[in-house]
Amino acid sequence: PKTYFLSLKRLGSIILKETKLCKISKALLLGIKYSQNKSLIDVCSKYVNELADKLKRTAFVGLLDGTDIIYIYKYMGTGAKLATCMVGTKHEAYATALGKAYMGLLDDKMQNDLINSIDFKKKTSRTIDNAITLKKELQDVRVRGYSIDNKETEELMICYGAPIFDFTNNVIAAISFSDMKSPSMSDDEIGKEIRNCALKISKELGYQ
Repeated sequence: PKTYFLSLKRLGSIILKETKLCKISKALLLGIKYSQNKSLIDVCSKYVNELADKLKRTAFVGLLDGTDIIYIYKYMGTGAKLATCMVGTKHEAYATALGKAYMGLLDDKMQNDLINSIDFKKKTSRTIDNAITLKKELQDVRVRGYSIDNKETEELMICYGAPIFDFTNNVIAAISFSDMKSPSMSDDEIGKEIRNCALKISKELGYQ
């Protein structure tokens, strides 16, 4: 509404130009971003906490930040053995289930640009260290709908991830569940559980 923009103008948050376009201040953009992330976390936590308890794993929500993944939410499920990283931690996207879930569903140009900007480094003996192998892995993620970090970030940890979409049908985040390898469930069984969880979250965010 016009009165809302005029109020913001008086506060110095928006400058109205003859073109009627608005320039939003950095502080306001940060506020909007915080609000969006909080809403994302609220929706994700409704679903990932329950699944983390069921799988006895630690759940995470992550966002892509350049070639890294930043962890914005964490929930340690009942019976989980490994707590791993803290909220605010960054890891190389190519070495994580969160990152591969996110990158796997980017459009081809964005994905290629991202891969070409990665400085590959081994974190464990299993870490992907070249663009060709990563691209093949991301193709597999796109087909099956979930990703796997098989001891690529930490030697003892296996992690499964899936992408989150919003009302624009674009990937905006990813969820993951990590712990030691399960003796009772296959990778595909766990991956499909997480993929279904991500789909529920995406639908609540308007994905169709």
